[in-house]
Amino acid sequence: LSPVCLGSLRRAASINAEYMGGHGLGIRPRRNPKRKLFPRKFQTIYKKDDICIDDVTANEMKDMVRSFDNCYRDQMDQATKCAFFGILGLILAIIQREIYWQSNKNITNNEATVANVAVNVMRFVVTITTVFTLYYNMWYHKALFTFQVLSKNYLKRKSLSTRIKSSKTFFFESVMWCIHEPPFLDLFMNISIGKIYDPCNHGEVKPAMLHNPWGLLIMLRLYLIVRYVRVTYYSGGTQILGMWHHFQFTLPFTIRAILHSYPFKSLGPIFLGTTAIGSYLLYVCERTADHGNIQTFLDALWSLCITMTTVGYGDLVPATWLGRLICIMISLLYMVFSAALIATVHQKLCLMPYESRMVEFLEHATSVKNLKNKEPL
Repeated sequence: LSPVCLGSLRRAASINAEYMGGHGLGIRPRRNPKRKLFPRKFQTIYKKDDICIDDVTANEMKDMVRSFDNCYRDQMDQATKCAFFGILGLILAIIQREIYWQSNKNITNNEATVANVAVNVMRFVVTITTVFTLYYNMWYHKALFTFQVLSKNYLKRKSLSTRIKSSKTFFFESVMWCIHEPPFLDLFMNISIGKIYDPCNHGEVKPAMLHNPWGLLIMLRLYLIVRYVRVTYYSGGTQILGMWHHFQFTLPFTIRAILHSYPFKSLGPIFLGTTAIGSYLLYVCERTADHGNIQTFLDALWSLCITMTTVGYGDLVPATWLGRLICIMISLLYMVFSAALIATVHQKLCLMPYESRMVEFLEHATSVKNLKNKEPL
């Protein structure tokens, strides 16, 4: 027998002896004396230069990974609860604003009283959801900071309260989530344009009084959905690997990664959501102007779409300075979405290198065939 066959028989005999309790073909199996140093489940020494993991090191690694996993789960739970209460408050704020508008328009005194009570109750509920949003936002930032300070010396924690209080992001988000309409507070602001060109009407421009204008900024709570996607898109293990390699999964990176992986599925909801929100804000501002011609949500949607596509028929135009500001902001956002959409379509239409070579080969073969056909007989 060749040396290779003889070695294979020896290995087979050794395996047979280990499992059958005997010595197989009479060849005694070789045992590694280093196997006696550590338990079998933590043993990685098979050669001279290999590294072994003893019980203490393995337990420390398990505790470290478990700490990272628990911290990530806590961060994800707090982000979910914060987004839930924030979006719930946003929906209730929109409902109470519509009830208040309808209660002051062609409604009797008794119905208006009941509507005002309902509006104040809903505002109180919005205030409660705001408190819960701020509470879970604080715990979210605490879990986020805990996840960042965990390293090789993960059991050595620093003072979290001082770091959270000095965090600019924490204070900025807390201010954003505080914006809402408190109960029993009704303020009005004139948002009409002083002079507007209208060839059909030369009378005075009536004031357009917007109720609680700061309440429209509650739309900033939609950022909670973006933050929830950023937290849940990458698992805790992925973020741990990034941290060990000094890489952070920030919000811009997550957005670019999602757009790269799912371009049309991500751009579609963003574009439709931005159009719907902009149309509603435009409708809320323009319905207060009696001299304006945007009085329904469909009118606002039509005017905004015509403005975004740069068509500009001019049949429906905003009559308030705040409505014009909303049109300008949505148009700028649409320019960004258009650039992203064009880049995505260009990337999808580009051929791969092997596809380009195949196209060149087919074009060359076709041109050679045409030249042969044109040669005189």
